[in-house]
Amino acid sequence: MKPSVVFMFGATLLSLGGGDRIEIAQSNPEFRDSLVRHIVLVDLKSKVPNSQIEELFETGEVQLAKIPGVVTVDFGRKARGDRPVHISDYDIAVYMEFESLEDLDRYQSHPIHQEFLKDNQHLWNGLQVLDFYGNPSL
Repeated sequence: MKPSVVFMFGATLLSLGGGDRIEIAQSNPEFRDSLVRHIVLVDLKSKVPNSQIEELFETGEVQLAKIPGVVTVDFGRKARGDRPVHISDYDIAVYMEFESLEDLDRYQSHPIHQEFLKDNQHLWNGLQVLDFYGNPSL
């Protein structure tokens, strides 16, 4: 029997090996009452002035917090990327918490979020997103 390797990535629990099963964590009732964490890693275009980055942070934190179901919004610059295990291809990150996966889903299409993307997407080359459940026992 081959050993299994388990990864928690986004809201999905992947179990590879032993049949290459894929299990979705959201189907487990244990996670239904857990906050959903949403991390966005942003690769900025070169030469975006600091003033625009600060405006992005201020606008994002105020506007995105108005969306129902959003518990926490925090923007920040990369703290370090000097070790091989660090994800290094981003400049700023957004950390958010949602009351539920359904709230995260509603956030994606909410007009405030869509307007924020439209107004600011010219500042970045790309985004990487991680969604995961918090520890339900805490």
